Amino acid sequence: MLPHLSKHLWTALIAVFLLSANGAFAQTEKLYLTDWTGGAGFTRTYQNGSEVSSFPWENNGELIISVSDGEIRQATYYNSGLASSVYDESGTLIGTGSVLNHNSNSYDGTTDGERIYLVDYRTGTVVSLDMGFANSTNLFTTSPNEVGITFDSGTGTIWTSNVNNGLVSQWDFTGGLLRQWSGSAGSASALA
Repeated sequence: MLPHLSKHLWTALIAVFLLSANGAFAQTEKLYLTDWTGGAGFTRTYQNGSEVSSFPWENNGELIISVSDGEIRQATYYNSGLASSVYDESGTLIGTGSVLNHNSNSYDGTTDGERIYLVDYRTGTVVSLDMGFANSTNLFTTSPNEVGITFDSGTGTIWTSNVNNGLVSQWDFTGGLLRQWSGSAGSASALA
């Protein structure tokens, strides 16, 4: 599964980079991307279409990323038994959190500043955790193959994206479907 997913993540990364570099949109805030094709991985920071910094991960597979209040929180996408990592904006490890152990495969994460949210790729279950990746609560279930997730602070809702059918969906916190549209030609990966 990961090689298939990895191809789509790289496609999304390249598309964002090319659009940014060509001035198609003005990206003024920092954009954090996880970069992993096996072995050691990196978190890369982009601004105005250019990479401005990067740092290596403490643990392999730290694909799940959530950024809030100058802290970058990352966890492995699988039940590795490894503690989650907390980095400052320069990439220095400043702490660890709990072991991500909610028995899911998640490839993306988001936060509202108080909780971290993941979506299980296999089941479509949206999970809420504390800021240390512990104390999980299943919120609702969408459909399998949901990979991307983001919190919309303007509406207080969750958006997910499906890698198999390309659908991007907006949900309330009880699992009510609010909107849905096709995000790409058959595949949609990470979402921010």
